[in-house]
Amino acid sequence: MKLRVKYSKMEGARFLSHLELMKAMERAFRRAKIPLAFSEGFNPHPKISYASALSVGIASRGEYLDLDLNMGMDASDFKDRVNNCLIKGMEILDVKEVEGKTKSLTAIVERAKYTAICSTEQKLTMEELQQLVEAFLKQPEILVNRKSKGKEKEINIKEGIYHLDAELNGLNLVIIFTVDSGSKGNVRAGEVYHAFTTFANITTHDIPIFIREDLYIIEDGSLCTPMEISQMR
Repeated sequence: MKLRVKYSKMEGARFLSHLELMKAMERAFRRAKIPLAFSEGFNPHPKISYASALSVGIASRGEYLDLDLNMGMDASDFKDRVNNCLIKGMEILDVKEVEGKTKSLTAIVERAKYTAICSTEQKLTMEELQQLVEAFLKQPEILVNRKSKGKEKEINIKEGIYHLDAELNGLNLVIIFTVDSGSKGNVRAGEVYHAFTTFANITTHDIPIFIREDLYIIEDGSLCTPMEISQMR
C-alpha cells in the first residue's frame, strides 16, 4: 500500500534541515507504530520519498511525501496516530492512497507558491504598489546572483515567475508569488523577494518570513496539488 501525505512545517520546525526533518518524520512513524515497508539489501531503510527540499528557515503549509506500507491502513487512523507523535510545528494535514504506479514527487512537482512577509515604514498606496508590481513583471529580464558550489553567477529568473502580487497589511509588506520548482527548473523565494524589493526601492526591516503555501503539478493543462491528481483516492 502506498500513501501520499501532505504536512505542514511551521513555527520552530521551519529551522530543521531536510535531513533533520526526515529523521523527525521517521521517528514519529516508529512511535506511532506505522507498518512501514523497508528496502532490501545490507542497509534496509523505510520506503519514503519527499517532494522538493525546503531551505532552512522557510515555513510551509504544503509539503508532501510518499511512503509504502507492508499492510493496509486507514488514512484517518494514520493521520491521527502520527500527529500524536510529531514534534511541535509539524502536522499531517491530509492522507490519501496512491493507486497504481506513479512517478516520484520530485519528478512531477513543477511549481511552488510562496508568501513573503516583511516590515517596512514606507508609505505606499495600494495603487502605487500595484504599479510597481506591473512594472517589475514587465521588465525584459529579472537578473539575480545565484551562488552554487562556491561560485556565483548571474541568471535571469523572469521566465520562472508565473504570478506575483503584493499588498500592505499595516506596516507589513506581503508578497505572494508562484514560481518554477522541481527538477525542470527552480526559482528561489529569496531571489524573487530581493529582486522585487530592490526594483521597487522598498526599505525593509528585520529578516523576511517566507512561507511555502503549496506545491503544484500541471495535469491536463491545469495546476493541481499532488493530492488532486487522478491517481489519488
